[in-house]
Amino acid sequence: MILDLSHELYMGMPVYPGDKEPELKTLTFQDDLQITELKINVHTGTHIDIPLHYFKDREPIETFDLDKCYGNAVVIDCSSITDKQITFEILKKYETADFLLFYTGWDKFWGSYNYFQGYPVMN
Repeated sequence: MILDLSHELYMGMPVYPGDKEPELKTLTFQDDLQITELKINVHTGTHIDIPLHYFKDREPIETFDLDKCYGNAVVIDCSSITDKQITFEILKKYETADFLLFYTGWDKFWGSYNYFQGYPVMN
């Protein structure tokens, strides 16, 4: 089973402070055909950061293999961690999983300014 974990893109959706909001504009709508223009920042909504985002001379997005985006996942409940620091010690018992998904409880802030402040991080 494949689960889509992405947020919906829409005008007025939460964006990181200082980023532009998404723009959706219908260009034409004739003969049951709609053509829409979408303008977004690459960090809008659910997205993937590839190595080039953090390290110079690394893999650019156009060469990224989408086969790396699916596999068996384990959900780790980190919602009880109070200092917002997820340590690598937590990961040791899940070394055989293809993906680790961290449930932090932070979804309760989606749609508010607080979503972008003090969020949990790997340490």
